[in-house]
Amino acid sequence: MNPLHLSLIRTSYQWFRPCGAAMVAKVLRELADGDPELGVLFATEDQRRAERFFRTLGQVVRHAHEFERLEPSLEELGRAAAHAGASPRHYAIARTHLLATMRELAGEDWNEDLHRAWEELLLAVGGAMLIGAMPRRRAA
Repeated sequence: MNPLHLSLIRTSYQWFRPCGAAMVAKVLRELADGDPELGVLFATEDQRRAERFFRTLGQVVRHAHEFERLEPSLEELGRAAAHAGASPRHYAIARTHLLATMRELAGEDWNEDLHRAWEELLLAVGGAMLIGAMPRRRAA
């Protein structure tokens, strides 16, 4: 990851820390309200889920400079998400909502570079999760 992008992400993550779980809960509510399929996935949205999601995001931010170490955990998360019914389309919708909420919270501090940095990271996270969601082939 570009060092400037990594710095922007880490700095802005600190902005979101005080309200991180609430930010994620807002995104999950919007996803559930805006899409019937996602509504089923997040029907039992609770504070613990939002806290876990934000904690995972924090781990990604802390270790983004060594993303390959994150991939096995993200792939496992993707397998669990697929088992729960998440599809590739859901990743794009969730990313869009999360970025919009971050932009709203950051206000004037949000800019195109910051948007690109977060989008790049979230695309990488989604890619790793989608790899994990793919059906595994059995050895012959």
